Amino acid sequence: KNASDRSGYDYEFQNLIKEILKIDLEEFNDIRLFRGKSYKVIEPTTSLTWTEARQDVQQASDSDPHNTHYLATITSQAEQDEINRQTANYTGSALWLGGSDQDVEGEWRWVEGPEGQEDGGKGRLFWEQGTSATGGTGETGINGSYLNWNGGEPNDSGGEDALQMLKSSGLWNDLNTAPRKLPGYLRETEQNDLAISYHENGDTYDLANISYTSGQKGDVLFLPNELF
Repeated sequence: KNASDRSGYDYEFQNLIKEILKIDLEEFNDIRLFRGKSYKVIEPTTSLTWTEARQDVQQASDSDPHNTHYLATITSQAEQDEINRQTANYTGSALWLGGSDQDVEGEWRWVEGPEGQEDGGKGRLFWEQGTSATGGTGETGINGSYLNWNGGEPNDSGGEDALQMLKSSGLWNDLNTAPRKLPGYLRETEQNDLAISYHENGDTYDLANISYTSGQKGDVLFLPNELF
């Protein structure tokens, strides 16, 4: 094939990628047709403390038989890229995340979701005071953990034990669990296989959870900046 042919193929493939990414987020009756992991900004009618945000998302999870919801735990750049894609229309400033050093000062852990069950229920340790520089682009945490601290953070100014994300940049800061309040939080959702009825006798089949863009080799689809 000549250069013009290759250019035409590339144009077609890039547009197919965009269309698949668009279809991936489509919903029917508020249910994602493709059951991959989802991220959503939740803004209640009143601002929430970090503790209140945890309670709010737990209540949502308890009342939803199809999904498991929790404060987002961001463990890779690929996940941050996917969050940016799914929440691109959000124009607010700051959101609560599922990280904290409330139990042991200076030990920052993911305390929500599957990561929150690790290390005997204490949560996955991703940053510890004295073992890693404070802030800075490209910094990595405990056992190579993904970090996205804002410059000079965490600084524990006034006893700050909860993690927030600046939506404009994705950078992290520590904030007080109370009385500090934010307009909302970033919710991460593990979507369960969905039972679909197909017969009048009640027989069902499972609409399986499919991940297009988890950032792992073997995914159906990578975002453009994740191609190997």
